[in-house]
Amino acid sequence: MAISSRSFPEYQKGNGDVEVKVRMLNINYGHNKRLIQECSPLKEYSWLIDRIRKYNSELGIEKATIRAIREMPSSFEIKNFLVSHMSEVADMMLAEDQEINALELVGNAREKRGIEKGIEKGIEQGIKQGIEAFIEDKLEDGISTDIIKRKLCKRFEISEEKADEYINKVVNKTK
Repeated sequence: MAISSRSFPEYQKGNGDVEVKVRMLNINYGHNKRLIQECSPLKEYSWLIDRIRKYNSELGIEKATIRAIREMPSSFEIKNFLVSHMSEVADMMLAEDQEINALELVGNAREKRGIEKGIEKGIEQGIKQGIEAFIEDKLEDGISTDIIKRKLCKRFEISEEKADEYINKVVNKTK
């Protein structure tokens, strides 16, 4: 993935001094086994994150982090560092968890707003189709456009100009 392929206008191709491409790899426990087997700290980190995820639902992120660090095998190279910085690691995991939750809330709000907009647009389109069908029916019954316009303004609470637009659209469509 190239930075210029992301949605950052200031980094679009041709605007920067350096183009960087990265390959994203899944380092979750059980994935990319060859890579993880060849790098002990990565394997150990993957193990740690897997344990934290398992304990998170019952303990919460901070206690899950502390429990996972304490249960880490003593042979793990990263254990001494994590034990000596346990509170900082727990704080970091909490901050990351809170960021993920905040992003989920934003995403849910955007999704809800998108659904609301879709519903609004659907209703608006349905009203337009209903008005056009109303006009077609009245024209087929031989009702004059003046009477149709009055009924549109009254029943659909639209301006005379808007009623004229609808009538002209239907009249032109039926020609």
